[in-house]
Order: sequence, then structure tokens, then C-alpha cells
Amino acid sequence: MQTKTSNFLNEIYNLADQGFCVIPTKFKSKQPVVPWGKYDQQTKPQQHELRSWFSDGPEKNVSIKVGPSSTVVVLDVDDLQAFEDAKIKLPLTPTVKTSRGKHFYFKSPTGCKLRSVTELPYGELLGDNHLVSVPPSVHESGTAYEWIVRLDEVKIAELPSWLVDLGTRKYEDDGSLTVHPANDNAETTPYGRSALQQEIAKLSNTTDHRNNQANKSTFAIGRLVAGGEINAEEAIEGLRNATKENGLYFDETSGGSNGVEKTLRSAMIAAAKNPRQRKEPEPEAPKGKLKYRVLEDITPEKVDWLWEGILAKGSLSIIAGEPGVGKSTMALGIASIVSNGGKWPVTGDTAEQGNVVVLSSEDVSEYTVAPRLVACNAKKERCYVVEDQDFVLGRDTDTRLRKAIEEIGDVKLIIVDPITAHLGKSDNNNVTDIRHITSKLAALAQEFRLSVVIVMHLNKSDKNSPLDRLQGSGAWAAAARSAFLVSSDVNDKERLTITTLKNNVAPSSRSYSCRIVGVTLPNDIKTSRVEWENFTSNVSAEQVLYQRKEGGKLQLAIENTRELFESNSGTMAVRDFDKAMEQLSIRGGTLTRVRKALGLVSEQIDGVWHTMLPEKATAGGVTNPSSQPLVTLGDPG
Repeated sequence: MQTKTSNFLNEIYNLADQGFCVIPTKFKSKQPVVPWGKYDQQTKPQQHELRSWFSDGPEKNVSIKVGPSSTVVVLDVDDLQAFEDAKIKLPLTPTVKTSRGKHFYFKSPTGCKLRSVTELPYGELLGDNHLVSVPPSVHESGTAYEWIVRLDEVKIAELPSWLVDLGTRKYEDDGSLTVHPANDNAETTPYGRSALQQEIAKLSNTTDHRNNQANKSTFAIGRLVAGGEINAEEAIEGLRNATKENGLYFDETSGGSNGVEKTLRSAMIAAAKNPRQRKEPEPEAPKGKLKYRVLEDITPEKVDWLWEGILAKGSLSIIAGEPGVGKSTMALGIASIVSNGGKWPVTGDTAEQGNVVVLSSEDVSEYTVAPRLVACNAKKERCYVVEDQDFVLGRDTDTRLRKAIEEIGDVKLIIVDPITAHLGKSDNNNVTDIRHITSKLAALAQEFRLSVVIVMHLNKSDKNSPLDRLQGSGAWAAAARSAFLVSSDVNDKERLTITTLKNNVAPSSRSYSCRIVGVTLPNDIKTSRVEWENFTSNVSAEQVLYQRKEGGKLQLAIENTRELFESNSGTMAVRDFDKAMEQLSIRGGTLTRVRKALGLVSEQIDGVWHTMLPEKATAGGVTNPSSQPLVTLGDPG
């Protein structure tokens, strides 16, 4: 029988077998617990050392020493919004979900030293001799590192040349900045000059996090330099002067002038991969009379449904959720039902059979889209996957997409996953840009009487309205006839709840639930599919978001309290316990839930009342009272 410790050790051994230089670090920390400088490509930890370090099971974190020691380097993306806005295209490679983003693993380039690049607007490149936490480690926030694309699923990809360039580029001895690639001879356009002046003003007036703002401003301006809107020399001089204005250029504790030049250079090089140009001018307003109809000439029509109450034909719908929650798997589950003319969840109504078109550039078809559709038993001859990396919504909707729909025929459903991968140079936060895209998509949906499902992420805001959590412009929500939030149950990560954010073509609908189930296809292909639960609930999107917010706080409080008891042999005098809870800011309802979750009891020991873990109590222990637990998502109602 495999124990928790033996499973943990097996994972360590597997990492070592992959050629990784494995180093133990403190639990929820990146601090090494052994001298690790001596380990390299030739002298890696032996199995007996690994067994000695990790024999106590998952009480330590696991790190690898990247660079030549493990023959891999890692791109650490901790701002997914900025990463998506930059429209970076990466090859499929082993990927880890972190507390704030993702780790992408690449082969370490041979024959050169690769420095860490910390100035990227969306994260950093972790180069030679950097320690990187790997699964099954736990971040200090309590979030576990998890494989999204495992090492045994795909080969480790080559490090993209532009990242090699960033990691190996040497600075001039005088710290001077030479931009590459750049438009050194371009004349600054009025649009470019206005943008440059705004960023210079913003950077000049920054007093906190100056290096971070220099990074962001340079990246924004660098995209316009690469797009030919701003002269490179003018841009660099303006940004440099802005750092002199805010004092960063002269602050030696932050690297001084040389540090500024390196920051400007690195951000400008990264921006050059994503050129940006000014928006095309608005078309001239149409002339003539305003078009209108009197109500007596308008005949009401019944909504034509693809999925009753959820997806209407001739309209746009949105499926939104956190990265990695299972939105894509769920969307492909819907595609399978349409392709088969199968049964819709709960009601058992028969879906109108038709062809499905999937626009997905986030996933490689052979590794994700195809296996997931096969796992759902989708009708293969009715599912079409668009693999054209040059396809852009808005620009190509009326031409290339229309032609594909006509050629395929009988298309009932289009899935766009994720929407940000198909925007081209359109700004996801610009109302005009998004209205241009949604109006063309909606017109296409109406003409061919099909449903368009747009898959998108949530933003990081903490706004009260769930609809405001949709990433990008509010024009997305305005154009969609319905929008749904997909979230994992805080008590069961494999269970998804689908709640309504918006539905203006049907009465307020109830919430659906499904599970993400692992599936093994022939040739040992690991994938997943959704299995729908046969009931609905009345839980709302507001409740879901609140519970996820409060659930995260509760989980941290539970873990902190458990650690407190473990460090005190499982029992504490009530006065000491109350004082410790106050110091940890665990009070009121949260304290009640912590007591219930840990099963804390109270007993008198030598005349003094103690609070303790249940295994430390005698039969006479008194269980602490607790309030009602948080609502369980998807409870039948």
C-alpha cells in the first residue's frame, strides 16, 4: 500500500530521473534547508540524499536548480493579464500552475550563460542557478503548485530565441542602451507623441514602485516604437529623463543609472516582439435619415434556443472563470452534446444536432482539444478545429470565418477559446475595438442562426458586481445575451458550478453543476471530460465569488491554527489560545468556522480550561459551538 510519504518520495525520484537537480526547501518557502551551491550538472544529489532530506514526507517544499544543473530554465509569468495583453505565443511545453500565474519550462540553451531577466512586465525569466519551486510544493499563500502540462505529456520545448537574446545579451560597459529591434529612423506621429507624453508624465510623477512603473511605461512605449509610431531615440531620451525626474536614475540602492538603462533596454526589447500601431480612424458617420419602425410593424418572435434558457441561436454568450478552472473542458462538453444531438443536462431535452467550430489557439489540438472531445464521445465528423494562427476576429469575421461556415455547413455552435487569442491588434479594453468585433460576430450568428460561445478569464478586481469581473472592456458583457461564471467548489476542486452573470433572453436561470473527470484514452493518453450532475441549485454568482474570497481566508486561518496547535503539542490554555487568535486576526464567525473545521474541544486540566485538538481530548471533552457553515455550492434547492 502506497503511503503519503512514499508517494511524495516517488515524485522526488521522478524529478531526479528527469535530470533535475532537486534541492529541499522549507515548507511554504523557497529557503534551502541544505547547502546547495556544490550541486551542479556533474554533482547532483544522490538517491540516498534525497531519501534523507524528504523522508518525513511532504513537510518540505521541493525546488530544482535551473540552468545547466537541470538543463532547464523557467519563464515565470505572475501577471496573466499583462501576459495576455502582450500576446506572447509560446510553444507547448511542461507548465505548472502557481499561486499567481504559470511556470513554463524550457530547455536551457547550451554554450552560453543565461542570466535571470526580472524586468519583463508580466514576470521574469529564471536563469542559471535560480531555485524554482515545483509540484508538489506549497506556496506561502497556501496554494499548491500543480502541473497543467506534465513532464510525461510533452517534450520540454526549446527556449524561444527572443528569450535567449534577453538572457544572454550583454550590456555595454558604459551602461548605454541600444534598442534591438527598433525603428530608429521613424518620425514620431502625433498619436505616438501624445502616448509618449502621457507615459513620461506618469513615470515622472511616480514615487513608489518606480522601477516597476519604468518597466511598464517602457514596454508600452516600446510597442509603439516597434510599430513605427515613435522614434526610438526620442522615446529612450524621454523615458530616461522621466527617471531622473522621479529620482530613480540617481538612486544607487535601486541600481542607479546603470540599473535604469538595463530596465529600459530589457523592457524595450521585450516590447519589440509585440508592435502596436495607432487605431484606424472612425469611419465617417452615415448621412441621411435615421432608420426606425413603428411598433405595430414589429412582430414579436419566440427565442430560438440551442440549449433552453442557456444558449440562444443568433446571439453571443460568455463563459468566464479563473485560469485553469475547467472552462475549456466544459465548453467542449457542450460541443460534444451538439455534435451528437445528445441530451442536455438535468432536463434531458434533445439538442439539435449540428456541426461545431472551435477557434482555439491556447491549446494544441493533438494534446488537448482533440483528446477532450474524444473523451466526451464527440462526433468526430461534426467537430472542426481552426488552427490558423493568423486568424483575427473583426478583420476576418466577414470573410474567412464566413467562408468556412458556408463550406462546413449546418454549423450550430462556434466556440472562441480564449477570446484574447484572436484579437490581433485590437485592444481588449477599448470599447470601440470590442464593439467592432462583437457586432460582426453577432451579425454572423443571426445570419446563420447559430450560437457563439466566448470563453474568457476574470480580471483581478474586487468589485461588487460579478459582471464587472469579466476581463477587458465592458462592451463584451453589453454585447452578450447571456454570460455565465464557471468556478470550482472551494470544498471540492473537481466540481464546477455554473452560475448566471447575465441572461436577458430568459428568466433568471438556476445554476448547474458538473465534475471534471480524468480519462485515459488508448495509447495511455491522459485527458479529462465533464460529467453533469442531474440537478440545479439556486446559488448565485455573488455567493460564489463571496465564498471563494472568504473560503481562501478561512483555509489560511485553519492552516495557521492547526500549525499553532501542532507546535503546542495539540493543547493550549484557553487564555493563551484566545490571545493567539487575536494576534492572528482570527475572530468572530471565522473563529467559529475554524473551531468546527478542526473539531476543537475544551477540557479542564488541573482546574484550568484548555482548548485542544480532538485527539488530545478525553471522553468528557466539550465540543465548541459553531455557527452555520458557508453555503456549499450547488446544494439542491
